[in-house]
Amino acid sequence: MNDKLDRAYDFVKRNGPVLPIKISKSINTNVIMASAVLSVLVSDKKVKLTHENIGGSPLYYVQGQETRLQDTLGEKYNGVKREAYLMIKENKVLRDGDLSIPVRLALREMKDFAVPLDVNIGKGIERYWRWYLINNNQVKEILIPKTKVEEVAVKEEIVKPNEVKVKKKTEDKPKLIVQKSEKAREEPKIEVKQVEVKEEEKEDVKTKIGFYNDVDSYFTENKVIILKEEIVKRDKDFNFVVEIPSSLGNLKYFVKVRNKKKISDADLSLAFSQAQQENLPMIFLTNGEITKKAKEILEKNLKGVVFKKF
Repeated sequence: MNDKLDRAYDFVKRNGPVLPIKISKSINTNVIMASAVLSVLVSDKKVKLTHENIGGSPLYYVQGQETRLQDTLGEKYNGVKREAYLMIKENKVLRDGDLSIPVRLALREMKDFAVPLDVNIGKGIERYWRWYLINNNQVKEILIPKTKVEEVAVKEEIVKPNEVKVKKKTEDKPKLIVQKSEKAREEPKIEVKQVEVKEEEKEDVKTKIGFYNDVDSYFTENKVIILKEEIVKRDKDFNFVVEIPSSLGNLKYFVKVRNKKKISDADLSLAFSQAQQENLPMIFLTNGEITKKAKEILEKNLKGVVFKKF
């Protein structure tokens, strides 16, 4: 196991960000075992993984490879997501209130590139977004010049004692008098705090998603208690941590729910990796069919995993 850990880590360092399928080939094992190895490396904080998936799997990378995510993930966006991606990449800092609703929603889903912030510039707390490659101090440096511009008044009138004259460069230009307020003389105080996007800030999609309602009804009928839930992809992919009643008391499980016609070995691999990160046994719940290869892996390598079609 230690040999596979070292080889997988070296491969990610050389080639990251990479998918589990590529790592499995480099260490001569299947995708399920490669995902198990990667989950150990993630737990040890040697390797990171993306929030978004490609083909059902996250990308794995090490610190220092963050810029490469733009080529492997960011450049593949289209539609509103691409618009939001290009905006945050170019501007580095965006004020949520200045954005259209579709762009706001897109930024909330782009956790690998857009970091939510609560910013206080003296006018109360406002939501901003920063590009993932800059830090909060750089956000302040970007916002301070904008704040100073807002606080400087430009007038064309007679000079007063507390005003500063702007000398003419040419005779044909009017005289401009710049009046600086006390606030403009002082360095504006900006408080920047990284935050998590709260559930109530997200669009309430539960009432609009038929598949979610089917899952919710299934849990209710079987007396399953939801402790935590995550909408990975609207109407397609959900993660749950639940408690299920039994004669021995409530048992805790990680439940992967997929709205998909065919469940592949890669789908099982990703779910198994996520369950290991939660340190919980896994239930895979779906309305689709399992492929022959995925069934073989389930029976041979994942005997403790419960696969359930509903």
